[in-house]
Amino acid sequence: MLFLTYILKSATILGIMLLYYQMVLKKQTFFNLNRIYLLGSVIFAVCIPFIQITLTVNENVSPLPVLPANFLQEIETASQPEHIQAHGNSLYDYLKYIYWAGVFLFGLHYLSFWNKLFWLSHEHPHKKFRGLYFILLQNKNHSTFSVFNRLYINTQGLDKENKHKIFEHEKIHIRQLHSLDLHLLSILCIFNWFNPLIWIFKKAIVQNHEYIADRQVVRRFQTGSYLRLLVNQTLKGDLSFSNGFSCSNLKKRMIMMTQKQTPRYRIWYYIPAFILSGVLFLSFSCIVTGKPAIAKPAEFFSETIKTLAVQSQDTAKSEVFQVVEEMPQFSEGSPTAWINKHIKYPVEAIEKGIGGKVYVSFIITKTGKIRDAKIAKGANPLLDAEALRVIRSMPAWTPGKQKGQAVDVQYTLPINFGISKPAAPKQQTDTPAPKADDIFQVVETMPRFNGNQKAWLQENLRIPAGVDVKAPVRTYVQYVIFEDGTIHNAKISKSSGNTALDNEALRVINAMPAWTPGKQRGQAVKVAYTLPIVFEPTTAK
Repeated sequence: MLFLTYILKSATILGIMLLYYQMVLKKQTFFNLNRIYLLGSVIFAVCIPFIQITLTVNENVSPLPVLPANFLQEIETASQPEHIQAHGNSLYDYLKYIYWAGVFLFGLHYLSFWNKLFWLSHEHPHKKFRGLYFILLQNKNHSTFSVFNRLYINTQGLDKENKHKIFEHEKIHIRQLHSLDLHLLSILCIFNWFNPLIWIFKKAIVQNHEYIADRQVVRRFQTGSYLRLLVNQTLKGDLSFSNGFSCSNLKKRMIMMTQKQTPRYRIWYYIPAFILSGVLFLSFSCIVTGKPAIAKPAEFFSETIKTLAVQSQDTAKSEVFQVVEEMPQFSEGSPTAWINKHIKYPVEAIEKGIGGKVYVSFIITKTGKIRDAKIAKGANPLLDAEALRVIRSMPAWTPGKQKGQAVDVQYTLPINFGISKPAAPKQQTDTPAPKADDIFQVVETMPRFNGNQKAWLQENLRIPAGVDVKAPVRTYVQYVIFEDGTIHNAKISKSSGNTALDNEALRVINAMPAWTPGKQRGQAVKVAYTLPIVFEPTTAK
């Protein structure tokens, strides 16, 4: 899902930047500026989807002073149920195989160029002059080209003047490091081979390189004789991944050489390009969030009432699920790690020794965005406000699905605020030590399966004989993980509608090996856990 999101963002940026180039900048003779624009657009499109910046906007209240998150104890949140399949690979797995196969093939093609270059360098005589390596090509079918500071030149059938013209042309490629552009684009094309827009950009950059070199040469030599030389050399072949004298579209090069110089005032055409880049950056990399803070009681309750009114209107628009077939997944891995990195402990709370656990409830919409964040169970107004801030600033999630459709899902995360210094006795009485008979729903350190839970279930889960499963069927099993990690009291919390499948789900859960138990205040405790078991259609063996 993240990969598909990256493709869409990158392709959108490339498409918009290419459209502006084709419509406005391509006709201009500011070739060096076009080089910067084209190369910058590709790098911009490749990198921007990876960048995410949260912009916090104050909401007419004074922000709380904060200290770094190392004043917090480790924050633990409930692990999300895995989507377990009994058999088969997903379409996404096959797409990954196809992608890496393409990377491998295009990578081989790129390496084959360097292999050809190696043999050309060793099969033909060469010499060094003023920092340049000259390789004298002796095959009449080879055209002249350059790669970094190496000039592969074919002088057969050329008089002294034409040799000088070709040398001047390639010297411009070498001095302006055009090979660096070309090979950077080649590497990016290997990893983005599926995107036709990046190949169009590469072609435009190579063509622009030739415009730059041609423009410099015709200032010193007669245009007509240079064009005749260009036509003769074009009949010879050339290597890809190199700047060749005869490469690129001949007709377009002839037009650009004879075209009148663009008036200098048209350099302003590049200013909208910077504005366009800024808009794309804000659209794809910046998330604007509000920054809640503690206000006066009257203002606080007034804003709360307004917020609840808006939430009730939004919630009425669509059904909100508590449990769905495919639960939402955080787009950046572990929500616990992300919260640990971005949460800040209010200074006032630290000075007063205030700690506790805050439960934040919110809705993950069908587009993956967070809305209606509110305190389900608070600890202190200072901590509650910070918990709301960090939840509201979270990036988009992968939305939950019910019957294959993205839906709104209610979600709750616990955030534990704890000061590393020993607390006063009166604070310790607020969180008594757990009792032996207590069964927790959420603990500071949640229990975890020892190994790959998905692989274990795939290996041990069986569809009972005589049961015909035509579509994915889910059974939700609830159980308790004891202090020693063993599973007890397994029962069906939501039936699949088939007794045999429910019994199989219970069997496989009861057969699980011991887990690493959950812990509360450093002590192993009993924890209730719910896991969905998915029976996929399969042919009985």
